[in-house]
Amino acid sequence: LIVMPRDPENKSYPLSDYPEIFITELIPYIDSHYPTQTERTGRMIGGISRGASWALRLGVSQAGMFMKLISEPH
Repeated sequence: LIVMPRDPENKSYPLSDYPEIFITELIPYIDSHYPTQTERTGRMIGGISRGASWALRLGVSQAGMFMKLISEPH
């Protein structure tokens, strides 16, 4: 399952509340509606361009949640 969310406010770090929403709302929603692997070993985060920056920040700050970080800067 690949989820590609969009930040509608398009604010830059640290002004956006997107990381908080991603961790506290989006991931729990996905886990409750789809047959996901909720263990760290079954979860990766990645992004391209601006998404790579968010993935890097979330991957580092929530290292216990993700097994692998895939980040491709633009």
